[in-house]
Amino acid sequence: MKKTLLIYAVVLSGLVLLFKQVERHAAGQPSHGSGEDYLEECQHEGCNSEEISELCSSYTEECIGEGCSKEEVIELAGAPASVNAMFDDFARHGCKVREQDRLAAGCQGIGTETTCVGLALFCKDSYACPGGNVQTSWYVCGGCIGAGSCAAAPSSAGRAGGAQNAQPK
Repeated sequence: MKKTLLIYAVVLSGLVLLFKQVERHAAGQPSHGSGEDYLEECQHEGCNSEEISELCSSYTEECIGEGCSKEEVIELAGAPASVNAMFDDFARHGCKVREQDRLAAGCQGIGTETTCVGLALFCKDSYACPGGNVQTSWYVCGGCIGAGSCAAAPSSAGRAGGAQNAQPK
């Protein structure tokens, strides 16, 4: 009896965490890395100079220092539509911006690949960008039971909802 209750408690805790992730994605908030991105921190919540400086430091370290992909720029911005606003804010705060990184703003969502592992649904978004297509890393985007993969219809919302239209492969 105690073992059964423990199993139920673990499953319930996992489901609660999973549904919190789903709520964030439904609001257009990706869950990569620390969860800090321009869309969430500035466009949804309103940010101050300190938060802009932290995001700018991340950009400077990852993109200017190491060189980054369009995917990384989109992840820092939160969505392709937030790239130019993020870079404009960076420039107003004295942060150097590479013009080639602005190309990520021209990306359009073209679809989402999903896979179910146990109770977690994982998604990987694809974007058509100037200079070629880009795919995001896998992220938790919902709940499911079982195992398998799906290809989703294009979603203009990107991470905000491509998996709802998933079609079995």
